[in-house]
Amino acid sequence: MSRLSRREFAGGAAALIGATLLPARVVADEKTTPRAQASSATPAAATPTPPKPLTAGQAEAEARVQMIVARYGARISAADRSELVRMSNDVQGQLDRLRAFPLDWDDQPAHTFRAPRRRR
Repeated sequence: MSRLSRREFAGGAAALIGATLLPARVVADEKTTPRAQASSATPAAATPTPPKPLTAGQAEAEARVQMIVARYGARISAADRSELVRMSNDVQGQLDRLRAFPLDWDDQPAHTFRAPRRRR
């Protein structure tokens, strides 16, 4: 199993953060593209059970996991994948609560960081 370089990890983390910032509508639209439909085609002999409808948050969390698995699938074990799903769902709950918080355009941050000056 090869180790990730700092640059690869930073790229993956940036993609993960970028995916969380996408509107849920864009992520849901991505699943209905012809390419996604062609890759998810099942054999005609199997009769799949109809999937329960996903909420926008669940679809976003699933898309986040699929993106990471597509990029690092060869290096991720089954246990790591289940942990990744758990972490993605946890993060999604926090994101949903954060996005639900009402803000106006003129709201200011509660605290502005100011670094203390050194005394010489």
